[in-house]
Amino acid sequence: MDDRSNRIPTVYRDGYERARAESPGGAANYVTHTRIGDPAADAVVEALAPFDQMQVHRFIQACMERQEDVLREAPQILGDFFERISVPPPWFDPATLLPGMGPIIGIPTCSSPPTSPGCWSRGSRRPSASLFS
Repeated sequence: MDDRSNRIPTVYRDGYERARAESPGGAANYVTHTRIGDPAADAVVEALAPFDQMQVHRFIQACMERQEDVLREAPQILGDFFERISVPPPWFDPATLLPGMGPIIGIPTCSSPPTSPGCWSRGSRRPSASLFS
């Protein structure tokens, strides 16, 4: 094991070694990104710590569905967080999500060349990014 494996959480070590055999750079990049903090999200998690799992789920669901009656019971920081992330940053391009979301939003998965009439592939006309509006 190299020096980087000493910084890898124990639960990642076996998988990291297998992934490193396939893609050393990809494995290292994955672990690096799992260790990047998010102070705003960390504060939300800390505020939710006193609540049981079902209540946390209820609060998060209420934020996503804007259930004001439930939100009144949730820590203010949770609602503030969801409000802040509700507008994507200027650099975000929703069209980049479409290839991975195709099966979720009902766009057939295609082989190459496309064999299904509803297929689209790289370079073909893609569904509108307005799906995210």
